[in-house]
This record gives sequence, C-alpha cells and structure tokens, in this order.
Amino acid sequence: MLYRRNQGLDLRSRHKIERRERPAFFVELEYRSAIVPIFGADVDASALRTAAKLVGEDAIVEAVYILRVPSQLSLDAGLEEEERLGSSVLESAKVRGRKAGLKVQTRLIRTRNPGAAIVEEAENRGAEIIYLSTAHAPASERALGPTASYLLAHRPCRVVIETLPAA
Repeated sequence: MLYRRNQGLDLRSRHKIERRERPAFFVELEYRSAIVPIFGADVDASALRTAAKLVGEDAIVEAVYILRVPSQLSLDAGLEEEERLGSSVLESAKVRGRKAGLKVQTRLIRTRNPGAAIVEEAENRGAEIIYLSTAHAPASERALGPTASYLLAHRPCRVVIETLPAA
C-alpha cells in the first residue's frame, strides 16, 4: 500500500512492475565441468542435477565414488565387496544422470584422505567446480566434516557445499 501511494498508483487496480534490465557488462557464470563426490550407498541424483545446472549444456558432470581405505590395509588390497558396491552406485548415478539428460562420467577412487583425493582429481581433470552434497554422506562427513574442511582449505577451483537444513 505504501509503495502504491508513493508511486501514485490506484490502490484497487492491478499494476505490473517492470524488472530491471541486467547491466550490459553482466556475464552469467557457466562452468564446463563439475565433480560430484559420492560417499555412501545412496546416489544423490539431486546433487547431480544441481551440479548440472551450474555447468553448461555441453559440460560434463563427473561422479566420483570415494572408497576410504583403512590404514591397516594397502590401497590395493581387500575391500572387494565395497568396491562392487561403489561400482554399482556409480552405474546407478550414470543411469540417473542420462535420464536427466546429463553427460555423466564416473570414477572410483581408493584413498585414505578423501579431501586430498578430490582435490587431486579436480586438478587432474581441470574441473571448474566441486559440488559436495552431504545429504547422503556418512555422519562424520555431514555439515562441515573433515572432507569439506579440506576442500575449502585446499580448493583448486570453486567449491559448493550443500548441507542438510538445521532441524
């Protein structure tokens, strides 16, 4: 009501307010590649879709399954069951991504330090953004866990972290 009075508009009729034009120098951000780390057994297809919104139409979203190897084992030994689960999760991510019209590449990484592995992968791939969703991550990785903290401290590119809303 105050706005209408200030603008001299009739209080009972409908008026459309024009949107401001974007400045001539405005450039919309569009990335060419994104990395989406996956920790758990549940594929977060919404994370893939959200990452895809940040990248252009011809861009690639890389789903990376992080297989944390305990320090008592060598990086190549054991964990066949967990590796099969990771491969299954990645295949599911690829299928869901393609259904959504995305170009999805997948990779399984065995590591002791997930944050360092993601940073190295981003550097090797020349990724422009890392999209970390903690919705399906283990409890230790929710909010700003060790991996998110490492990514923020050593970021090789832009990092977007999606956390669950506070209860």
